[in-house]
Amino acid sequence: MKNSNIITEIENYINQRTSLENLLKTTKKYRILYNENKNTFTVKIPTKFGRIEANKFQDLVVSLPPSVNFIHVTTKQNIEIQNLYIINLLDFIKKLTTFRIFPIQQSIYEFVNVSYLSGINPKGLFDVIEFSNSLVRIIENNLSYSSLHPKFRIGISDSEEDLALATVSDVGLIAKIDKGVKGFEVLIGGSLGEIPTRGKTIYKFVEYDECITKAASLVIYASKEGKVRFKNILSEKSIENIIHKLSSIEKSLKINITNSNQNDYNSIGNYHKNFTIRLPEKEINTFRVKILLQKQLDKFSIESIANNGDIDVNFAKLLSHLSLKFGDGNIIFTNRQNIIVPNIRKDKMNKVINILRIFNIRIDDDPNSYSIVSCTGTFSCNIAILNSKMLSDIISREIGNTSNLRINISGCPNSSGHHHLGDIGIFTISYRRNKIKVLCVVVFSGYGKNVKLPIGRSFALVEPHIVHKIVKNIVEMYEKSDLNSFQDFVKNNWKDIKKHIFELTLNSMKHKNTSNNLISNSLPIRKGSSIDEIFFTLFELEILLYRSKIRNIKSSFVLNAIKKITNRFVRDLPIKVELDLDGLNEQDMLEKLFEIEDIIQNNIDILVNMNLSEVKNERNSIYSW
Repeated sequence: MKNSNIITEIENYINQRTSLENLLKTTKKYRILYNENKNTFTVKIPTKFGRIEANKFQDLVVSLPPSVNFIHVTTKQNIEIQNLYIINLLDFIKKLTTFRIFPIQQSIYEFVNVSYLSGINPKGLFDVIEFSNSLVRIIENNLSYSSLHPKFRIGISDSEEDLALATVSDVGLIAKIDKGVKGFEVLIGGSLGEIPTRGKTIYKFVEYDECITKAASLVIYASKEGKVRFKNILSEKSIENIIHKLSSIEKSLKINITNSNQNDYNSIGNYHKNFTIRLPEKEINTFRVKILLQKQLDKFSIESIANNGDIDVNFAKLLSHLSLKFGDGNIIFTNRQNIIVPNIRKDKMNKVINILRIFNIRIDDDPNSYSIVSCTGTFSCNIAILNSKMLSDIISREIGNTSNLRINISGCPNSSGHHHLGDIGIFTISYRRNKIKVLCVVVFSGYGKNVKLPIGRSFALVEPHIVHKIVKNIVEMYEKSDLNSFQDFVKNNWKDIKKHIFELTLNSMKHKNTSNNLISNSLPIRKGSSIDEIFFTLFELEILLYRSKIRNIKSSFVLNAIKKITNRFVRDLPIKVELDLDGLNEQDMLEKLFEIEDIIQNNIDILVNMNLSEVKNERNSIYSW
């Protein structure tokens, strides 16, 4: 692709020589997205394994229009410059062209996630960057970028900590060492999205060199099945059948490794050595960092902590400067939307800390504190329901700037905010019943090989304006418990957590809904998955019973209606649940629903990819009486 094409097309549109429709056909090819609600554009800049040279990053930052105050780091470890008006877009693209940052050719690199701490991770078994480069180049020798499903993902992690999200990737590789030999466990079929799944192990251990061809063969196999994802392949074919087909693909692989597209991701920037950092005089809460220990005992890293992935422009300049002056000249973007400056020598750390203090950058004492992950929401996304950035800020003010829990927010049922991977996850649904209704869904999960909770398990359905109170309540309950693991806390206390959510929900009904600022003006209808509907139905039945119990409402009509709906609901489930509701009062009935919920969450894998339209009908019938 030539930059002159996009520049000419933008100029033609400004001068009214082409239509918006024609312009958008061109901008899409260059990863420039149009926000029809705001009449603005977002420029997406992919990175190679979440890494970029600090001088190139500096060039990018100084190219920004004066109206842009931040860059956005996505959960895919890429960069977005959001909400540019057309005249600013033209000027920005011209500057990026001057610095040879734009355009970046489409590449297999965009499908690959690598542990962002690879090479410096104290828990990492070995550096997987060289392996990942070799894998990408072999794949590129055998198929084109357009041969894969747009959401296809390859995750390569250097430990079971799984910083590359291998367990939820189409092809996931997790580093192992067996009897002193380096290799990988290989998984297939993981995914996020509305119905997330964890990958299944296809090989428990494959040696390092052999794994390159095995993994490449799996990717090529998926492309031959018709640009589909592995979770869809596994719904029709067994792992044994897939393994049988791989042998012929491996034999036909072109394994000559070339440096395909490497320059597009690592082009030399024109670093401005004399740039001026102008940070605001007052301290800003989002300007925080934490210091990370590295595998190399004589070096440290610093990691920014910024909610929503929004990194202030001046803060970004400072991080670039620190990398070039005291680090190795590289910047790393994490899938928790932060920036890492790696490989700062131990004898330079005092100077780095002094510079941070000069600019009022707060250094967190706790290396395990997390920022809140959030998709961009209605700020720049056409399909979002909720202003997830605003909700993130509200939650942050409620619980404080730091938390030892991973909180992830998505503004719709899609997984751009990785809500299924947070200790506490929140996503948003909307549906029409008399009038459009918007609700937020609370989920509990987490990621990694040793996760103890089922992925994709919706827990509560609540109004957006009380989400921050619910999160604060859960955090306080956890901090008062004697359990170190949040997942153990949820497993042992989920019924009490749910009752607290019932209380907050019922109390909120007495007050006016103040969530309008959080909700999109042009509201799309996004209902969530069929599995979500099961848990939505349970939650709504449970809260009706809880309301009757605490308000001492002795209504046989309500109780009998709930029993009738519950009987039909359980009858239509694809798993067997023993049910006898005769003679149960409200308290006993609530415990029975909790028991049903426990059975369902322990068998959630059976429900994945099943058509459960009957459940949706049962949920609607809750409101019919």
